[in-house]
Formats: sequence, C-alpha cells, structure tokens
Amino acid sequence: MQLIVKDLKISAAPDINYWGGSFCENGLFILLEIQSDAEKPAQDTGKEILDSILTKITNFPKINLEVLNELTIWVKEIKSAKSLTLGFLDAVILYLLNFGNGEVLLNRNGQVGTILLSGESSSGKVQSGDRLFFTSDKFLTCIGKEKQSELLKSESLTEIAENAYGMLVACKESAGSIAILADLEKPEIPGEKKLEIPGSSKIEYKNILKQKWQKTILFIKGKKAGFWQEDEESKPKRTLLTIAVILI
Repeated sequence: MQLIVKDLKISAAPDINYWGGSFCENGLFILLEIQSDAEKPAQDTGKEILDSILTKITNFPKINLEVLNELTIWVKEIKSAKSLTLGFLDAVILYLLNFGNGEVLLNRNGQVGTILLSGESSSGKVQSGDRLFFTSDKFLTCIGKEKQSELLKSESLTEIAENAYGMLVACKESAGSIAILADLEKPEIPGEKKLEIPGSSKIEYKNILKQKWQKTILFIKGKKAGFWQEDEESKPKRTLLTIAVILI
C-alpha cells in the first residue's frame, strides 16, 4: 500500500547569503539549505544544486538508503551546502538521511519523537495518520525542538504553518529557513465510501503489500517520545536511538 502524502512547506525569505529550498512529490522529500558568499547569490546556487539532485535521481532504477547516501556525499562536497535532508517513501517504508543540523520529527497518535538526527541515516515503517516535520539547520535555530513538538500537536497543517511562520518572522536569523510538514494517509479504495476533502491529493500506487504489523516504542535518551518501527536495512546504522519492539 502506497501512502498518500499531503504536504505544506514553510520558508523564510532568503537573502544574498542564505537560501532554503524544498521538494516534495511522488514520495520524495528534499530539504536543502545554502550559505553562499557575496560572489554569487545563495538563491542561484541553491536552485542549481536542487535541479542537479532531481536530475541525478532519475538515473537510479530504485531509490533506497544507498542512493540517498550517494546523493548526500555529492552535495556535501559543495562548499556552499549548509545542510541537506533527503527522504523517500516507498509504500510504507520511509528512508531518511542527512548532513548538517537538519532533523525529522514524527507525531504518531499524539506522541512526538525524533526519527532522524543530524548526520544520521534511518529507515522505518510509517502508517496512515502519521505526521512528519522536516526541518533545516536555520529553522532549528529559530524554532527549537520543544516548540516544534508543540506545533505538531495542532489540528491542521495550515494552523502549524501559520504559527511557525509567525515565529520565523520574529526571528532575526531566519533568512533561508525551510521546513516541510507532511501528513500520511491511506489511498482511497475504489468502491469504499469516504468523505471527500476539497483540495486533497490523489496518487496512483503500484503494489499492495501484506505485512505483519509490529508496534514499536521509541526512546530518545531514555525518554519515551513516540513510535517508530525501524526497517531491517537501517538497524546497524542507528546508534542514538534505543528501539523496543513489541509484537501486537
């Protein structure tokens, strides 16, 4: 089952030295932050890099952590690249990787936890009703993790975006800040009665996978923070999170 992504982007206006750009489409998430010198505006450099990332992705037959890692290594060698967070949703598996100080938060059933920390890679199972919050380095400077956690508990993406934007306006160092909010939903099943929401997005999905569900409890530094079911591919890569798995 390919989950549907409903997203909103939050950004602060760039200046000549700082720019933040994002992309969220077909299960692909990109959050890029640029710090440039006076020779070339950060916005011009950032758009070129973002376009190059999208072009390179088309050369891979399948996207996974290895592909994201290869792209990250390439961008990391660019002097003006301040932070990059990449994500890809394949059915119910979410792959994540970044460098710099970007992070990703997950709100599941009202519990908020960090599923990607700076310089980390991660992959895990997500489910309908999950809410994701991708944030860049400068965004974290203006809106800390505690405030982000509170924002995530708001009812709608629009409410979160409006409140976050107000905080960015009040922050003197917000230039180039960027974030992506995303709600994950089940695709509409033909013949199933469902309340239609104006403006909701619909995408085609190619495979329906029967899976044995597991319930996981995520602990961050010993404190229960939310739920995240880690995929086998990334378990050896994570060192900062302790995962307790409980079979339903």
